[in-house]
Amino acid sequence: MKVLGLVSSPRRYGNSELAAKELLRSLPDGWEKRMIRLSDLDLAPCKACYACLAREGKSCVLRDDMDFVLEHMLWADKIAIAAPCYILGAHDGVQRLIGRLMPVMERYPSFAGKQCALAISYGLHGWEGMAREEMLKIPQCLGMGLAGAAMLEAIMPGDSVRGENLQSLRELAKALEGPCGGEPYTPEGDTLLCPYCRSRLLTIKPDRNWRCVLCDGGGAIVEGPQGFSLEADGQAGNRFTAERRVGHEKQLQEAKRRFIEHKAEIKELQGEYRQDSWWVAP
Repeated sequence: MKVLGLVSSPRRYGNSELAAKELLRSLPDGWEKRMIRLSDLDLAPCKACYACLAREGKSCVLRDDMDFVLEHMLWADKIAIAAPCYILGAHDGVQRLIGRLMPVMERYPSFAGKQCALAISYGLHGWEGMAREEMLKIPQCLGMGLAGAAMLEAIMPGDSVRGENLQSLRELAKALEGPCGGEPYTPEGDTLLCPYCRSRLLTIKPDRNWRCVLCDGGGAIVEGPQGFSLEADGQAGNRFTAERRVGHEKQLQEAKRRFIEHKAEIKELQGEYRQDSWWVAP
């Protein structure tokens, strides 16, 4: 079995690196283990050129370290991603990786059967923000199984591998060691999670229906003896099903076709705004 640890933090031996190493050391000794520090890599921001929509089976046109990351993600059977929460969101290294997933999403069958675990450290109680949900995009967009996500309150270096956090990481490692598609590690027993993608970002409607902002799954809010629960609408599914992935790709291809068809008209419209120049430079 092969496992890859991705660390998104510039801090050497900080909470994210220690959490990733604890996950890997908790896995069997016979497994082949590798680690990559995303902040050490050249991951350029997406140029929004949409060239990838016409490059089936090919990589992004940007020549940087993204292919290196993908090569190792495809090599691994299990992937552990550790990142800190910065200003209520996931660290920039994770954001840059997510921003470059567009040309990879069509290759999701290559990631099927792989399993992903997430470890998110944050400094102050209640300040975990949306880092967990942002990091959930990676396994969901790539079609990987989710072993679970550990939320680690860790303000001082080393806190991520002490006390309850250490126990959480070891339980997460057990879930990662198990079969893909097994029961994910979810320490938030008192939190309603999307039954499709395990997100907490839910839109609650007055008619007691709910919709997941991340995966677009939905259903009804049901009250029972133990309180409220989320009932999934099996007909609606979610945006990460194979059928809806294909539909999304077709929509993007159609949008590109319409852009080419109306390129002159769009350029004329843009020209009306070229005279407005209020840019400032340092």
